[in-house]
Amino acid sequence: MDKFKYAIFEDEKGDLSLLIESGKNSFVIERDVIANVHITSTALASMVAYALEVYKCETFGLLLGTRKGKNFFVDTAIAHQTAARNTTGVCPSSRLFTLGRVIANCAAKDIVGDYHSHPDGGKSKGHTIPSWQDFDGADFNDLMVIVGINYRGKHKSPTKLLQKYEPKKIEWEQPDDGCVIQCRYGEFTLTFSAYSKIPGTEHVPAFLRRLKIHIKPDKTTCLGKKERVDGK
Repeated sequence: MDKFKYAIFEDEKGDLSLLIESGKNSFVIERDVIANVHITSTALASMVAYALEVYKCETFGLLLGTRKGKNFFVDTAIAHQTAARNTTGVCPSSRLFTLGRVIANCAAKDIVGDYHSHPDGGKSKGHTIPSWQDFDGADFNDLMVIVGINYRGKHKSPTKLLQKYEPKKIEWEQPDDGCVIQCRYGEFTLTFSAYSKIPGTEHVPAFLRRLKIHIKPDKTTCLGKKERVDGK
C-alpha cells in the first residue's frame, strides 16, 4: 500500500472533493455520495473469506451482477486464484481473461467490477483508501470494492487462529453516511468501501465516485425479488 495524504478542496462548481496525493501522483475522490451499490450477504461473506485466506497478502477477484445507471447490484464475488500477490499489492495474471470468458459463457451474469484487499503490515493500517495504482488501473464506470483488514491480536501466526474460531453469523456495522461497512471475525476487523471511476472534466480528467453500500440478505436477490427455493 502506498503512503498517502489528502486534502479537501472546492472545484470550479463549488463542490467539495478529496484530493489524494500518493507519491508524485494525485487523484480526486468525489465527496458527495450520489450512487449506490447493493451487495448480497453471500457475496460479502465470500470477500471476507478470500481476504482472510491469503492474509497478509492482498486478495483480488471479480464481482458479478447487474448495473442500472450509476448504481450496481452485486450477487456474487469470486476469487482470481492465479493472481500474483504479496503484502503490498496484487497483479492479475493473463488467466484473468480466461476467467472472464468462462463467467460470461456459464454464469449468465455480467462482470460489474472487481475487489481487492489492503491488509495491515508493520505500522501500516489496512485502510480502504485507493492507491494511485488502484485509481490508475480501474476501468471507467466499473465498480471497485476495497477491503481493509486489521488484526488486533497478539498471536505471531494469526491465520492459524482462523480454524479455531467458532462459526457464527457476521454482524455488520455501518456509519451514518453508509459509504463504509465493517465486520469482525475473531480478532480481525474488515472494512469495506466502494468506488467507481468516472470520466471528468478538462481540469480533472477522471475522478472516483464513492458509493453507498446496501447489504441484501441471502433470501433475496440484489433486486429485492424473492428467490425460488423449490426449483419450480
